[in-house]
Amino acid sequence: MPKTQKIERHPLQPFLPDNARLLMLGSFPPPKERWCMDFFYPNPQNDMWRIMGQIFYGDKTYFEEQRDDVQCTKGGRKVFNRGEIISFCEAKGIAIFDTAQAVIRLQGNAADEHLEIVEPTDIAALLQQIPSCHDICCTGGKAAKTLVEILHTATPKVGEYIETTFADRTIRFWRMPSSSRAYPLSSDKKAAAYQRMFNELPKRRIEVVAAVIFDERGRIFATQRGYGEWKDWWEFPGGKIEAGETPQQALRREIREELDAEIEVGELLRTIDYDYPNFHLTMHCFKCRLANSHITLLEHEAAKWLAPNELQSVNWLPADEDLIEELSR
Repeated sequence: MPKTQKIERHPLQPFLPDNARLLMLGSFPPPKERWCMDFFYPNPQNDMWRIMGQIFYGDKTYFEEQRDDVQCTKGGRKVFNRGEIISFCEAKGIAIFDTAQAVIRLQGNAADEHLEIVEPTDIAALLQQIPSCHDICCTGGKAAKTLVEILHTATPKVGEYIETTFADRTIRFWRMPSSSRAYPLSSDKKAAAYQRMFNELPKRRIEVVAAVIFDERGRIFATQRGYGEWKDWWEFPGGKIEAGETPQQALRREIREELDAEIEVGELLRTIDYDYPNFHLTMHCFKCRLANSHITLLEHEAAKWLAPNELQSVNWLPADEDLIEELSR
């Protein structure tokens, strides 16, 4: 009697940041013993995160780290930095999952030809959770074949896309070269294909509020970022407007969360629209005063009160520069 083959279910939950503008879909993760982190593309022999490092930071090793407490089957002590990768995907609006929820491995690896898909992923359900996403890319042959069947569309050429409609949404379906080293294309050429795709993605739009806090001497409160891509740059405190909030309500909440302080929100000084490389920012800047003298830095690494003629002494975020010039007069 033939041996029943084991059905393996996907070991990870879909990674779906709210701001996702791209959904990347592979086929299925490799066996767990080949992982060097608990996230997508975990095999150190797969170059996905090296491709991303090359595209966005000019360094293939950007997401790598040496760990003495981890030993990968083929990667040795060199592993991927899961935290950096997750922060990167959140910042760039990249959602990730695979085209299969359950598979049978015909051999003990993740090679496309050795995977039998038992249960395809419900792509429509994923898209419902990322409403701003209109681009999907598959990252290998098996993923492309499965996605073609799900989307009921033709197969794009490698490195190109076709436009289709799926789940009441216009979708650009990109077919990217596999990031597996077994795929017969150089790493540089793979990176060039992915670079073209990212260049053509629409910029995500972010709407925020900022508090231009004055004291009784006319000085302005400046804060220094302690995290992320713009770490060490200076900015006005504030943040995103949540659903159901007015800008003024959002600003009071953000100042409590960032400075543990209460503020009085005054007039709108200016609304700034600025294009960063990967997103468009709309920032509503309000004139504010502290309701009391208490301030505790909960997110920023430093802060200072600056007189108008001192504002140019720190390195402000690019979106703030025009307002800084106006306030400096």
